[in-house]
Amino acid sequence: MLLLVPGLTLLNMVYGVYYAVSRPLFGVDLYGAWMILHLSGAEYAPSLLSFLFGAFGDTVGRRRLMVAGLAGAIPLFAAFMLDDWRCVVASVGLFSLFSDLVMMIAVSG
Repeated sequence: MLLLVPGLTLLNMVYGVYYAVSRPLFGVDLYGAWMILHLSGAEYAPSLLSFLFGAFGDTVGRRRLMVAGLAGAIPLFAAFMLDDWRCVVASVGLFSLFSDLVMMIAVSG
């Protein structure tokens, strides 16, 4: 519980940097304003699965899912290195899926 506050603070700082960098880069410079709609959908759609993650976390163990959630940094790094917009949206969706998993477990624990 002692590491929960610094961990959530770090997660929110990463989100802030991600928003500050991705919106101008993807939405203005590379693909156009329509890309913001796709990014927003990819960021918030995985939260609909949070009730399934809760049940899965109860059977597998919350710590294992938290460790698996740390793998969400890999698709976020890939989003800034890919050229195709479909791959960018997919990698942002994977990042959101993993970060929603971590956030759901951290808040409920």
